[in-house]
Amino acid sequence: MEVVNLTLLKEFATKHGQARQPLRRWLELVERSTWSNHADLKAVFLAADYKNGKYVFNIKGNSYRLIAIVIFTGKVVIIDGVYTHEGYNKLRL
Repeated sequence: MEVVNLTLLKEFATKHGQARQPLRRWLELVERSTWSNHADLKAVFLAADYKNGKYVFNIKGNSYRLIAIVIFTGKVVIIDGVYTHEGYNKLRL
């Protein structure tokens, strides 16, 4: 999969150093994937949730949340945001 908006990952990892390695691992898994559908994604990320057209990935257990739009036909993952658990709870998804 091609990942778009990597700047959001880098900026978040700079502010939250403990997220750096888990985000790097998430990115490696996504870039190696070739998902065709929801089931393919869930086979790699069991805890990923689908809400309002976006996927929510738990990062570092449940410490951080990454929100992304996945376009299966184009093999593209667009990062919409990365949040602390507390920051995510303030969102209205």
